[in-house]
Amino acid sequence: MTATTILVHGRGEQSQDPVSLEIVWEEAFLKGLAAGGMVHPPPRERILFPFYGDLYESYAAALRQPVTVEEKRERLDFEREVASLIHRKIERRKKRPLPRRRKAPAAARFYDPVLEWLDRVPGFSRGFIRLAFRDIHDYLSNRGGLRDRTMARIFEPIRNIGEGKVIIVAHSLGSIVTYDILNTHAEVRIDLYVTLGSPLGIDHAIRDRLLADRAGRRDAPAGVRAWINFADPDDFVALDERLADDFRKDGAPFVRDVRVRNPRGKNRSPHDSVGYLTQRLLGIEIGKAL
Repeated sequence: MTATTILVHGRGEQSQDPVSLEIVWEEAFLKGLAAGGMVHPPPRERILFPFYGDLYESYAAALRQPVTVEEKRERLDFEREVASLIHRKIERRKKRPLPRRRKAPAAARFYDPVLEWLDRVPGFSRGFIRLAFRDIHDYLSNRGGLRDRTMARIFEPIRNIGEGKVIIVAHSLGSIVTYDILNTHAEVRIDLYVTLGSPLGIDHAIRDRLLADRAGRRDAPAGVRAWINFADPDDFVALDERLADDFRKDGAPFVRDVRVRNPRGKNRSPHDSVGYLTQRLLGIEIGKAL
């Protein structure tokens, strides 16, 4: 019986053309399968790519900035918590942070020593990490119904697949969206759930804000039969690259964590979706499921 693969992109795709992005993802995914030894690729009609970036484009235009003191405080608390984790991981990985921005002598006395770590992450352009986690925060806050609309967009192809195996490959914010869907819809059966560069393991800031199942749990979703998590140790979006100790099933370990190293180079970061999709190890695991 033919399997269907659903590829779920992450944040920052607001300005992308959906068709062009789908082609990039499909080609990278098929390249990974070939690297993993697959001889006969799956038919393209069985590779679905639900696009939700436009939701964030319209959201950003209308609701991007906090409009109350409480909203601003809540977002800054979130960013400071993430920044503290980033600082600790930079030290643990013994990485050299990006240099501080030059400031006028007077202004230098007032910079936030915690928040500035969001802009000093090695291997990433300035601002990338801050924007990545701001999109995640906006989704989790559900301001303007953003979380609800994102989930609805991704859930549509999942519930309409019909018969056959189902594989979900989700990157970055896409892993949070798909987790929320799967954990609140126990009736959905997924043969293989693959997360790439996932921030799901960040305690409190993210994991405690995921949607719980009917019993109030935030463990491995009931309908997921296998879950493999791929993370580059220098991917600072996947701050906790090991999910096995966070998401269990019936009290037992369930997630299989796989460490990879994504290609580095011009306009490439350890969080790059194409880098993850073209991994040989990913191709091998998907090939087994297919």
